[in-house]
Amino acid sequence: MESPTFAPLEPDADAAIANLLTAAMPGVSPEGAVGFVATLRADPAASLYAAFSDDQPLALYVLRKVGVTSELLLVVVAPGAAPALDLDAQAVRDAGERVGRRPLTVETTEQFTDWYKSLGFKLVSKRRKPDGSFSFRMGWHAKKSHKSGQ
Repeated sequence: MESPTFAPLEPDADAAIANLLTAAMPGVSPEGAVGFVATLRADPAASLYAAFSDDQPLALYVLRKVGVTSELLLVVVAPGAAPALDLDAQAVRDAGERVGRRPLTVETTEQFTDWYKSLGFKLVSKRRKPDGSFSFRMGWHAKKSHKSGQ
């Protein structure tokens, strides 16, 4: 099975992405998903990337530039996407390639810290949230090339 590629999300696909968000995220209403996508579109620092198959969205991720870093705000995979495609990991790797030399950060729960570490992220910080649980900030940075003394 050939892996789909991620590309910048064109505005004419926003409705399909809102449907993906509704299907993949329990509790998200269709109206809430449409509003969320519109809010991201209105943010000049945010960029949306998606992978499609036959005009159906398989996955979405959102990057947001913050100072000298880029934050990975969201990774969503369609519930019916083939697990063999490993689209969540593909999305994170694609995000890392797109940000180039900029540091890439993500905020996650303890449940996913090992998964992000397996993709090359390191623990940057840990903070207690108001409900008593912890949030973990993970960071990734492209390795410098060692060619020609760079």
